[in-house]
Amino acid sequence: MAKGQVAQVISTPGGANVVMEKNPGLKGKLGFFPVPGKTAGTPGAVFTGGSDLVIPTAAGHPDEAVTFIKELTGDAWQKKLAVAMSYVPNRTTLASAVADDPGAPPRWR
Repeated sequence: MAKGQVAQVISTPGGANVVMEKNPGLKGKLGFFPVPGKTAGTPGAVFTGGSDLVIPTAAGHPDEAVTFIKELTGDAWQKKLAVAMSYVPNRTTLASAVADDPGAPPRWR
């Protein structure tokens, strides 16, 4: 997209920031819209991946791994990660953490 060869990208809200870093001339020229759903006026459900966290059976420190996953998926870290990485939080109740992101849908504001 930053090279001008693609017109549309399905991405997390901060994806446009990455494009603009690579091509500052696109600043102010990019827009956002939800992925279309099955009916007009209803956005589609999307998944950008990466939500499977597992602890292997042979893990050397399974209790510590459980603690880490609980911390990582807890509200405090999800808010921090959402803001720092412009990701969609893992719970709709945390959407306000990225409400100021230009790609966030109006319902999050």
